[in-house]
Amino acid sequence: MAPVGPTGAVTPQACARRVGNERVRAATAAAAARRQTRFIARKVGGRERRKQAVSALVEKSAASGARYDDGMPTQALVKGGAIREFLLWYEKRHGRMHHRAILARVDDAARLDLDAERPALGILASTWYPSTVLFPILDELSRGLSPSERTALAADGTRAVVRVATRGIYQTLFRTVASPRLYARYIQRAWSFLHSTGKRTIELREDGLALSTISEWPGHHPMLCEITTETMCCLFEAMGCSHVSVERIACVSDGARDCRAWVRYEGP
Repeated sequence: MAPVGPTGAVTPQACARRVGNERVRAATAAAAARRQTRFIARKVGGRERRKQAVSALVEKSAASGARYDDGMPTQALVKGGAIREFLLWYEKRHGRMHHRAILARVDDAARLDLDAERPALGILASTWYPSTVLFPILDELSRGLSPSERTALAADGTRAVVRVATRGIYQTLFRTVASPRLYARYIQRAWSFLHSTGKRTIELREDGLALSTISEWPGHHPMLCEITTETMCCLFEAMGCSHVSVERIACVSDGARDCRAWVRYEGP
């Protein structure tokens, strides 16, 4: 309803106030829209910068001799989720004192938004990174460690990460829907969620015995291989299996073509 004066007529003052209020509301809405646009642009821009950096590094690897099979670069890409939680655990245990040394060894770190002051170096779980970025990080984490010490580090960190991921109600749900048979059936799908290369199989040979194999894996790294093996053991335990143990029988690090290990367990 239009503002009116004592005689019922619309007053100039009331009209001015109404116009002024409408202008304020319009200006406020426009400012909010501009802020939202800038926010979206920053988010999209950040993603685009990371995508461009990844593409540039993959192209650089290809130019240096990396092969392409069926359009997929054999220069491996690894999703940040493969190591982000492990890095967060490592920071809690050892601090961030090694972060600057790590980034000094990583090519084009700034373009990938990695930052020594951010948790897990700013690595995002959903972003794909070339191995040329992640491998120097893993090298630095395991620098100076013997093979047994590297295994112990991978085991401690992985157990802490998996324990958090499958505790409480999630543990009950996981044990309800997961089993060694289902795990073996869908292992390649789960693997491809984090790795662009590699063929992953788990063969259930008999009750309580499984053979784990990773083949055609240009993205192999000794530390990442250790983390993968320990994750498998932890998941068998999270399924409700007991007395889980692993025997590594071959590894690319030792000159083998594949990484293979026997997994022994009881139940569930």
